[in-house]
Amino acid sequence: MEQESVTRNLIKSLKTSVVEKDVENAYRAAFEKKFPGFISSPDKSDGVLRNCTITSLLEFKYDLDLRNPLAQAGVLVQSLYYLKKMEQRGEPLTKSIFIGDINECFCIPSNSLVKYLSYDIDWNIAPSNASKKNPALVAEIAQNEEIEPFIYDIDNNFDFLSVLEKMKNISLDKPFAITITKKNIVEIFRRFERDVVKDKYFISEQVFKEDESKRISELADLFFTCLTAPKEAYLHPKRTGIVVARGENIRVNSKNYRIFFSQFKQDYKPSELEEITANKDRILEDTYRRHTGAFFTPDIWVEEAHKMIAEQFGENWKEEYVVWDCACGTANLTRGYKFKELYISTLDKSDINTIKDCGYNPEAVAFQYDFLDEIGIDRCPESLKKAFEDGKKVLFLINPPYGTANNLGKDDNNHKAGIAKTFINTIMKQDNIGECSQQLYSQFIYKINLLQKKYNDIILSIFAPPLFISGSSFEKFRNVFYDNFDFKDGMLFQASNFADVKSQWGISFTIWENK
Repeated sequence: MEQESVTRNLIKSLKTSVVEKDVENAYRAAFEKKFPGFISSPDKSDGVLRNCTITSLLEFKYDLDLRNPLAQAGVLVQSLYYLKKMEQRGEPLTKSIFIGDINECFCIPSNSLVKYLSYDIDWNIAPSNASKKNPALVAEIAQNEEIEPFIYDIDNNFDFLSVLEKMKNISLDKPFAITITKKNIVEIFRRFERDVVKDKYFISEQVFKEDESKRISELADLFFTCLTAPKEAYLHPKRTGIVVARGENIRVNSKNYRIFFSQFKQDYKPSELEEITANKDRILEDTYRRHTGAFFTPDIWVEEAHKMIAEQFGENWKEEYVVWDCACGTANLTRGYKFKELYISTLDKSDINTIKDCGYNPEAVAFQYDFLDEIGIDRCPESLKKAFEDGKKVLFLINPPYGTANNLGKDDNNHKAGIAKTFINTIMKQDNIGECSQQLYSQFIYKINLLQKKYNDIILSIFAPPLFISGSSFEKFRNVFYDNFDFKDGMLFQASNFADVKSQWGISFTIWENK
């Protein structure tokens, strides 16, 4: 709590700063809280911190755009002059340089500037005037690709302790990289989208103008490819501003790309990779998946669902049944479990990339497939089609999207119109099933019902709103569904148990056996 209060008090003080001295006082108070008595001000500098773990030159500005390369270079030239004075006195140089402003801050190794100490320039100029007197030096530093600081935004997500940790590692000559976790991943992704990706429609402008959900999905795929499979994503060796990701050329800000991935860890253990990838759903929920009604299923409910299936069909159900998750996302319902014959499919190719990159369910056949785009399974892998045709017992384990073509809101960013207009939706209307044909999850159930009528021996285990069991709009649907399936077991819990879902509507998990 004390560490959090240091950051909180710093942010509060910076928000009320009106002159540069206020900024200096705010930062120095934060540094003094952690390192009392270790800050001095030689040569009229804003501060020099020297203790057993961190040595750093401190420089503070008021409302300077630290994202601007020339502004960065200007303040670094000023810092260079302070380093020169240390050198002239025979003092050891500080290991790092910290630059703080009301809106941003950054720190870099002092070694980044050491070569400039040998330049034949007028070192007698006051550091405060050094950038004005050395415009050529400012321009040279601004263009130096080896000096590309990561800029921290001073906002509610700012963590001053993380900056101190970076300064400590610089002082100890250790590499520094922030570990991405479920707590910071959404904000880091937003920064990736804002700073790294050069164009809003970064692959095909026409495609993404027409399909915002696909744009976000592809952007998330790029982000996770860079994190979990960095060998699959790299800056083009000859073309500036291009990242090659899975063979695709993607326009980015090359400088910000390098800065971004110098700051965040890319080398993860398998257990860490799984935690990171599990949060891909959180990113997509915060963007387009919330518009289609797809939600990440918490592990506790996945485990309970597996137990319930075992109670109905035996502990060996994973060996005895062909299991198919036809709305798998990033395989949340099946990863971590071993199956004899498993098929996992999803509409989004990016999810299949993630599944394969992270090695989830390596025994599975994972494939991109629009489950609602055909009545049968003609476009499925041959082995899956053969399993149906041979009369094998098939168990569907799914958490389909809950979106509907009806939208009560007026915000275009949340508009769901059109998402339920699928081929199966058309079939349901022809079969006079009623208004429930607008619900995506009812379309998944209806197609599975059609498969059961054709192939028999199908089990359905599904997470879905319980409306299809009790709602009046599902009466015609139930008349058809209950002709082929018998209820075996179920549970009900609040939707707020799903990641970041605040709604209090209910979610059911039910198991249905063919008649």
